[in-house]
Amino acid sequence: MSDLANHFNFNTDVSSVGFEDVHEVRLRGLAAATASAPRAQIDLFVQASQVAENLRAQVAELERRERNINEQLSQFDREQRSLRLRAVNAEEEARLRAEQLTQQEQQFSDRFQQTEQILAELKLRERELTQANQTLEQQRGTLKQQLERQNEVDKAAMQHSQAMADAERKQLADERERMAREQQAILEAVKSEINQEKARLRKEYAWELDGEIEHFRNQKETWLQQQVQEREQLAEDKRVHEEALRKLQAEWAEQRRQQQSDVDATRRQVEQQRQQLQHEHDEALRRLQLNWESERQQLRVQWAGELDEEKRTFAEERAGFESGRDSDRSVTQRDRESHDSYVQKSLAELQNQRKQWETDLRKLREEHAQQLRTDAVEFDQQKADWERQRATQWARLGDMQRELETAQQEVAKSWQSGQAEFVQRCEDLDRRESQLTQFRKRLDEREESLAREAETLQRLLADRSLEVASEHTRLDRERAEFAQQRTTEFAAIKQQSAQRVLELEKLEARRQRFEMVRGEMESSNRLTLESRLAMEEAWAELLPTVDPEMIRRRIEAGRAAIAEHYRRLRDELEVERQEIQLERVQFQDHVRRQQDQLRTERDQQPAILAIREEQVRIAEQRLKAEAQEWGKREVRWHAARAQWLEEKLEAERVIRGLLDQFATSHQDEVVLPFAKAKAA
Repeated sequence: MSDLANHFNFNTDVSSVGFEDVHEVRLRGLAAATASAPRAQIDLFVQASQVAENLRAQVAELERRERNINEQLSQFDREQRSLRLRAVNAEEEARLRAEQLTQQEQQFSDRFQQTEQILAELKLRERELTQANQTLEQQRGTLKQQLERQNEVDKAAMQHSQAMADAERKQLADERERMAREQQAILEAVKSEINQEKARLRKEYAWELDGEIEHFRNQKETWLQQQVQEREQLAEDKRVHEEALRKLQAEWAEQRRQQQSDVDATRRQVEQQRQQLQHEHDEALRRLQLNWESERQQLRVQWAGELDEEKRTFAEERAGFESGRDSDRSVTQRDRESHDSYVQKSLAELQNQRKQWETDLRKLREEHAQQLRTDAVEFDQQKADWERQRATQWARLGDMQRELETAQQEVAKSWQSGQAEFVQRCEDLDRRESQLTQFRKRLDEREESLAREAETLQRLLADRSLEVASEHTRLDRERAEFAQQRTTEFAAIKQQSAQRVLELEKLEARRQRFEMVRGEMESSNRLTLESRLAMEEAWAELLPTVDPEMIRRRIEAGRAAIAEHYRRLRDELEVERQEIQLERVQFQDHVRRQQDQLRTERDQQPAILAIREEQVRIAEQRLKAEAQEWGKREVRWHAARAQWLEEKLEAERVIRGLLDQFATSHQDEVVLPFAKAKAA
């Protein structure tokens, strides 16, 4: 009985090895039992083998289900990490949106303050114009008083002297005309100053407003360009991610096909073994079915409870995240509404201030008109001119106010368009968040395929090492060939230089010989001619009977022959000298060209060598960088593989412990039927 228990324990331990060892173990057990036990023990051993095989099948089923549960738990962990990362990203995006909204509010506040400053400057200009008008009115009153006093003086003078009345009246008329001209000149000067001041104010305001609008447009264009760049970057990232996903899917499909083929082969083998052993363990399966069903139901209930607890926790976290996101959105909406109300209130205050200014202006206009109506008759024409001038000024002020209102409307429209773009960008960010979530899922899937890259990485590293070694070998060979070629060229250059020096020396010696021969020939010819002349003269003296004319002709003929001989000799020497000079010039040109060519080659050789060395250095750096990158990837892969193996070993250890506990708890139930059978 102890032998059967030992065989049973041995078969139970073998269950962790795999289905491929089942048949071999069973045959060994049968052989041992046949050799050492009677028929009853053989039957008991067969039953024990059936029970052990049933247990192994159940353990395999448990392992499969546990793997499924572990996969579900890992999937749940990945989803939980993804949700947490999404929550963090949502908080970060909400913070960025709040910062952008704060910046936009600050910009709007700055622009509103600038508008208020412009309005304050306009008020100041208006007060200055009012003061100028008051000063002008005071001047007019002073002139009026002076004219009245002058009229009184004139009246007194008319009472004293009727004779001087016409002269004084004429003088008064002249004085009045002069004062009118002065007053007209003053009015024109004041009018021109006012017009210049208005033009300057209009230009300044228009320039500031145009600058503000241009600045806003530039900001808008910059933001649009940034948006376009972000879209392009997102499209590029999407394309890269899709390409990587396609590659991973292809690799995963290939690996899955291979694994499927292996699984099919294993499944066929197991199916054959199962069909062979099916008729042996049906009875043991029936006995242990009840116990196994109860244990499985307990495990199922336990795992279902844990899974429901995890799902409930996940639902609570998801609800908390959604409530936080809704609260952030509500806070953002409240801030946006408060900002809109503040803008509307500011615009209403501006409208009220404008109405108050218009009321004050109307009052001032009425008061001024009433005051002008009380003036004297002689200033009616000037009053009409002044009224027309003021009407023109008020019209211009109205135009400026309308321009200001138009600018405010444009600012409001720009702000509204900015808000619409802000909302659109928020929607784009939400869509991008969903895309990032999908991309993170794909990255999680890609992490699972890191193990498949090991063989490819090793092969690429080996190929790269071979390429680096071949590049180094080729570089050394090229360097040696270049050094040998350079040495050969330097030797040839030295040989050519020595040959050129010898040729120059030969030419110089030849020239010296020619000079020596020419001198000798000239001296010999001169002596010959002198001796001939002496002979001719002596002959003439010895022959006095000869005709002098004939002697003179013979002397002249001899002199002409001598001159012709010398001329031919000089021509020949000149031709020969020119030929020698031409050969010398050609040789010097040839030597100079050779020297220039050698100098050029000598100058170009270091540059070419430096370029080639730089190319080789860049190639070496690139190869080193690639080797380092592959080394880093290999280290990361080994770390991931080691971590995966540790997790796998830990899971196997836990499963083995559970199986040992299960086998220990049910050992008595398995052995007792065999003992009863033996007793029977």
